[in-house]
Amino acid sequence: MVPAIALFLMMLALPAPAQTDTTRRGDTLFPSDTSMTVDTTGAFSADSSFLSGISTDTVEFFAKEPDPFIKGRSGLIYLTGLVAGSGLSLEALDPRLKGGSLVFYGFEGFTLLNGLLIGGGWSGAHLYNPPAAYDQFSFDYGGVLLGYDARLRPLGLSVRGAVMVASGGLEMIRKDSALTLSTGREILERVRHEGFYALRPGISIGISPIQYFDLRLGVDYLLPLGGSSLTDLRNLTYGIRVAFGIGE
Repeated sequence: MVPAIALFLMMLALPAPAQTDTTRRGDTLFPSDTSMTVDTTGAFSADSSFLSGISTDTVEFFAKEPDPFIKGRSGLIYLTGLVAGSGLSLEALDPRLKGGSLVFYGFEGFTLLNGLLIGGGWSGAHLYNPPAAYDQFSFDYGGVLLGYDARLRPLGLSVRGAVMVASGGLEMIRKDSALTLSTGREILERVRHEGFYALRPGISIGISPIQYFDLRLGVDYLLPLGGSSLTDLRNLTYGIRVAFGIGE
């Protein structure tokens, strides 16, 4: 009887599993002084004693940055057709051209990479209302196009600044009515024939009402290089650009 009583007292002296500091739930140990509620959706909530054990130094908060006002556009390829009037004085080139008018037609192809524009283009002038004395008037140029294109997000517009490094030529041929051959054929006089290099900086503003389509209004200034004889070719052009492409 005495040994049985001694064994019973020894069992009472051992700590019960429920009195340990931690409780095992599955594979996770939780502090015994922390209560946690788990709902059927998998979300849980912990009391303040549990959250107080988390250091604020290890908590990071991520806030969504607002879209920038100006952001460079990107696009695989754009093809642009352009029509532009010209401020070139035809009368300064040749008094006989008085009354005529020039319109430039051209195209541009380029790609955009985070706003950086790289491509090329060409423009050529067509003489409207030419005098009867003129047989030919050609004025064109083309080259490499570099610039930057950015979207003004809140306004839904895009602004582009670009410069073309180009080469071109001018040829003016007219009929000389004062001289004729005995055969009755007219004599053609080459009034001007020269080539040149040029810079054509410009700026344009555009809108894209639908994806892959871009409508722009632009102003460019042609600055021929190579001597004082080319100063009369400097002119301002202004017109419309219509672009189709794959991009923003």
